[in-house]
Amino acid sequence: MHLTLNWYFVWAQDCSRFPRCFGMFSADGDALVAGAIRQFLEATEGSGELSCIPVGQARLDVLQADTAITGSGMLYDEFIGHRDSPLPPRPLPEHMFADGDYGQ
Repeated sequence: MHLTLNWYFVWAQDCSRFPRCFGMFSADGDALVAGAIRQFLEATEGSGELSCIPVGQARLDVLQADTAITGSGMLYDEFIGHRDSPLPPRPLPEHMFADGDYGQ
């Protein structure tokens, strides 16, 4: 999840090619994660405010804001971890675009 958010949100990369494997135990799990991340990216893009935030550190800071909590009080870092600086803007690994290995 962190790699995906780093690439598409922090570095503002085009979402036309989107990963489908997030290391979940099932295809359904991977699809749920992909859907949630896509929904987040579409919502932030649609807000109109995203274009005012420079790529890189500023967007990472927004992603990791203290106010980024779920309705049940969980913090962002429980889902995506925390970094003091963004990962370099490197394309996602190819295995993320392939079908997952679910041990079947």
